[in-house]
Amino acid sequence: MPLDTVSALQEAFDDGELEGFRGVGRVSIAAAHRIIPHSVNSPRIVKPVLEVMKQVRAVIAEFGVRPGRIHVEVTRDLGLTPEQRVAAYENYRKTNQARRVARETLSEIFTPEQITSSLVERYMLWQEPGGRCIYTGEPIEVAELLNGAMVQIDHIQPLSRSNDHSRNNTVVCFAHANQNKGNLTPFEWRGGDSDWWRAFIGRLAWMSLAPRKRRLLLSRVFAQREGSVLNRNLNDRSYVARCVLAGLRSLYPVSQGYQRVVVRPGQLTAVLRRSWGFSKDRADITGHALDALIVAAASDQALFDLSRARRQGESTFGVSLALPWQGFHREALERLSDIRISKSEQKRGRGAAHANTVRGVRQYDGGERVLHERRPIHRLRQSDLGRIPDPEVNAPLVRSLAAWLEAGSPTSSPPLLPQGDPIRHVRLNLIGKAGISRDGLTLCGGLASFGDLVRVDLFIQDGKYSIVPIYAVDVATKPVPPLLSPVIGKQRKDWRSLAHGHQFLFSIYRNSLLRITGRDGRVTEGFFRGMENRTVRLSLADMMVPSNVLRAPIVSAVKIEKFQLDRLGRRVRVRQEVRT
Repeated sequence: MPLDTVSALQEAFDDGELEGFRGVGRVSIAAAHRIIPHSVNSPRIVKPVLEVMKQVRAVIAEFGVRPGRIHVEVTRDLGLTPEQRVAAYENYRKTNQARRVARETLSEIFTPEQITSSLVERYMLWQEPGGRCIYTGEPIEVAELLNGAMVQIDHIQPLSRSNDHSRNNTVVCFAHANQNKGNLTPFEWRGGDSDWWRAFIGRLAWMSLAPRKRRLLLSRVFAQREGSVLNRNLNDRSYVARCVLAGLRSLYPVSQGYQRVVVRPGQLTAVLRRSWGFSKDRADITGHALDALIVAAASDQALFDLSRARRQGESTFGVSLALPWQGFHREALERLSDIRISKSEQKRGRGAAHANTVRGVRQYDGGERVLHERRPIHRLRQSDLGRIPDPEVNAPLVRSLAAWLEAGSPTSSPPLLPQGDPIRHVRLNLIGKAGISRDGLTLCGGLASFGDLVRVDLFIQDGKYSIVPIYAVDVATKPVPPLLSPVIGKQRKDWRSLAHGHQFLFSIYRNSLLRITGRDGRVTEGFFRGMENRTVRLSLADMMVPSNVLRAPIVSAVKIEKFQLDRLGRRVRVRQEVRT
């Protein structure tokens, strides 16, 4: 057994979390899995599990006792951005509507006892290829969907090799085709038969399939990337949820784990939320806290009744349930108004040194270096004509392009050069948002944009703030961090070098909580997301609605504060740090 597993078990035993543990050397794998449920190296799984465990342990340390019960809502949108959650919800709504329609159609063919969730899923998959076997092309009678010995659900990429049980990886087919295909992909199974494969491609062309499912059916390279596909699909949110549940249950004695940690289906939370008169904005991060309140307050009987109604195909949209206690709605809204979001700073010194694209640079007689881009004329706008280099020399070119744009940019009649050749591309001076040529790193005779921003160092002198951006290339190539402060509208070569009189305050990392007060008294507060060199502004994400980006200028700031947050949302102001 690995040493880290033994150490974890010994620590659990010392804490009284593992009953029956007799010491190192007498540990079963089953006992180990009660503390370390899965041997997973993927950070996309390990990180959310560790974050949940740290948060729960922080609550236990605060109150000095383990919760009597932990309610875990198993959701489908764990780890998604607000925009992705909205899209996932819309897709979920459409799928549910399709299931209701399918159930109504099946009710005209089968008895209520025969219409199970499994049959509904088979019927929806059966509809995609027009009621035919995906592999043989032979028709499947709808009544045959009940006969598992005749019609089965197959995984396009074998489940044992992909761990993908999504709808895009499942199809309905005859049992004999599924058994002959075995643990292979369609191409591995019949790709060597050119006539069969050609007919297979032809059948898929007229079937109503999702683009991803069509790609999986026609994929020829699964074996080469099988390992990466399996690793990615292990990140499935249901797998993360299982790891979280196992970790939480390890906080209790083995005999109590399943009693103390209870799973709540996320779909039922939405029903309870509507029934109790709450609305949820999926872009508002307090929605998670709202769901936590609802999950914790819901009784076992209410959840049992809702689950039974769903299993029986009854609609739960307009259901009305009594509030957990009188005044619950008002009390919940009061508590939600005082929610504070806690995030940890991302103090990482690695990242891309520069952008992938290296653009050509032209140096004029006066010493000015100008960056150019080559743009196709179909992307040309009237305002771009002022960026054509050497306007006097290129006056005929400008007139030809202007006339073509005024005529509506007809594709059948492209603009012409003075010698009569059609114009396909135009070279333009590359201008940044501040109206001057873009800056970057000199590379291979050209210029590449700066890479990842690691942090921003804040200085003060005579009540005025200055910032120094530190990029990944600075960390990698310079023994000491630079002292160049951006100047509005200037390139890096013209930035101001800070003198010794400037006092270093602190470093700002991604997710640092800042409060910036301007001369006009306006206060901007949020988590740091980035900066704009040309305008010398910091970009902050709104604490409650992360998709809202707030911008605060440094030159007009009269007070900049940084706060550290603990896991319970308590903030402590950072007075000064040591620069490294």
